[in-house]
Amino acid sequence: MYAADFDMDTASWSATEVGIYLRLLLNEWVNGSLPNDTEQLARITRIDRGNFLKCWCRSVKGKFMENSEGKLINRRMEDVREKQTEYREKQRGYGLKGIEKKQKEVMG
Repeated sequence: MYAADFDMDTASWSATEVGIYLRLLLNEWVNGSLPNDTEQLARITRIDRGNFLKCWCRSVKGKFMENSEGKLINRRMEDVREKQTEYREKQRGYGLKGIEKKQKEVMG
């Protein structure tokens, strides 16, 4: 999460809207996507469905899109996830090359 970006993106939102958005982002990060069902989303956010729907329609809904599986995702977060995965794989490759080099040196 980029704190300054999050703050700027939600500066005009109520505390409830910010809380809903944050809980949804956290749940998506852990689970990879969100159900495309407002009842389930309200349960995730621990907000009664009526208040959830008001906040969802007013501001939060625009931060999510439907993926090819019909689930909801935050595009920006998924871009960050992809970049992190690529970075970890790159670092893993460097580590494997380092191990190979050391093994060659030891084997001599």
